[in-house]
Amino acid sequence: NILWQLWKARNRVVFEQQRGEARDIVLRAQQEWLEFEEAMQQEGATKQKGMASSQKEQVKVLALEGVVRINTDAAINARMIRTGKGIVARHWTGKIIRAKGVVERKKGEALMEETLTIRLALQMAREAGWRKIAILSDCKMATDHIRCNNVQDGTLANILEDIADLIQVFDYCTISWVPRTLNIASHRLALFASKLVNDIDWVNDFPSWLIEANRIDEGAVAPFCN
Repeated sequence: NILWQLWKARNRVVFEQQRGEARDIVLRAQQEWLEFEEAMQQEGATKQKGMASSQKEQVKVLALEGVVRINTDAAINARMIRTGKGIVARHWTGKIIRAKGVVERKKGEALMEETLTIRLALQMAREAGWRKIAILSDCKMATDHIRCNNVQDGTLANILEDIADLIQVFDYCTISWVPRTLNIASHRLALFASKLVNDIDWVNDFPSWLIEANRIDEGAVAPFCN
């Protein structure tokens, strides 16, 4: 948060010739951090409530041997007019093998961004050479549209056609809905990406907060061996 506020202060000096006080930079960083902590606390409360509900419904994600599981999520940062996409790929045993965050300067619309993130995950999997994948999204409307492919919006219809074509590339490919409580890692990555300046692409080396979020997700995953 401090580095981000320093960067914005530097841009104000360079592009707007506006100089601020160091104390204001620190206060802004502190406020952002407090907002983040509050959001995480609310998310934690929602998670506890959601887990209880999901247990009643016996929601369970199976980890199939040899299948790379790819969780996706999108976040819209209205204040900064940015959208963030989070993609977290896991080995079937649960270890993160790749994480990608993409930021764009636009307002964005939830369904469109969630669907674009799924397409991006398919493209990433194809480039990585993975043959068996299972994509998991917490946007039920997006996964329903992909399954039925019946929408009136032309732009969204084109994206759905791209997704249908990409699915054919793989030996095994499923796209399923999961509740937010089982999609914590990609959600936090999407939020993180929405505040970045450039995209990120991590392979085999990941920040501690993402590893911790992965542990939360994996707590509801059951391995399944053929």
